[in-house]
Amino acid sequence: MSGDVLRIPADILTYCYCSRMVYVTPGESYEQAINFAQEAFPELRNIDRDLICLEIRVVFNNQKERKTAQIGRMAWSAVVATLARYEIVEIRVSSSPAQPATEPPPYTSRSRRFSDSKGHV
Repeated sequence: MSGDVLRIPADILTYCYCSRMVYVTPGESYEQAINFAQEAFPELRNIDRDLICLEIRVVFNNQKERKTAQIGRMAWSAVVATLARYEIVEIRVSSSPAQPATEPPPYTSRSRRFSDSKGHV
């Protein structure tokens, strides 16, 4: 066990939004984390909560380049338990969700021909 490092969950995180940073305590749930983001950055209060994303920068397989990983609602508690004190959690507002596709008009099994007001087909 000499190589194991005792990891203490972070008691403070750094939220970053639009190049501004604020220290916050980690939310116990994803919903509470979003509440803290809206409290720390008042301009987020009028944004639909489903559009607010929490992300961290990670390094994969010893690569030098860092990539952004979005934290899913269901993974919030597990991810926060691995973060270091003062770790930066980036806040991103995603574009509006895609509108559901509208159903095409119903078609009958027979093909119909339509004419314009002058009787042309």
